[in-house]
Amino acid sequence: MTQIPNRKSEILQSMQDSMKECFQKSCLIIEKEIELYAFEIWDGIKNAINESLKHASEMQSQQKKGELKYLAFSLLSYGLFMDRLEMRVDAMDDGFYLDVEEAAGHYHFAFLQDKYLDDLEFLYKKSHEKFIRLQNHELEQIKRKYAEFYFSIIYRIMESLSELIMQTVLDSGISVADDFKVIFGEYMDQAVILHTGEKKDNEIFSDRNG
Repeated sequence: MTQIPNRKSEILQSMQDSMKECFQKSCLIIEKEIELYAFEIWDGIKNAINESLKHASEMQSQQKKGELKYLAFSLLSYGLFMDRLEMRVDAMDDGFYLDVEEAAGHYHFAFLQDKYLDDLEFLYKKSHEKFIRLQNHELEQIKRKYAEFYFSIIYRIMESLSELIMQTVLDSGISVADDFKVIFGEYMDQAVILHTGEKKDNEIFSDRNG
């Protein structure tokens, strides 16, 4: 039986420059989109936050959840298989791993979606020019690697919104711990603390109601 060689490293290395070039061009368009639709983007994310907080508040009233310790934002891994950039918002207390119910909301980065799919189509075409008989799992590797570029955009968006996110939680009236944190990423993996209590300069996002 002929063994199929593992070309993962070779493919990703060969596509690296194309990915960077493609992303740089897309960023110019995405930055303009964010500037134009900052209010709408924030409103959508805020709705997902409020959905999560509503569930958490109901659980607190039923003694099913304690003071909130974290508001965690994480990108859904299954979304990659569906070519969908979707984020989950979880309101968690100290014992969240024992919860029988989840206090979660979801937000789809629709304004990024079309550009992301266009980029993937371009990169797939480039990869077929460089390699013969590309397998689906090899194209999947390209997708996963390129998704990291878009994840970096989403992280910067959420970092910019950190003050508004914290204020939204406090204004909701929900019970929170003194050391409550807003985090980005999986809590047990590589979560980053977004809220540091410092106001950020040159912030694009703002709450029009604030």
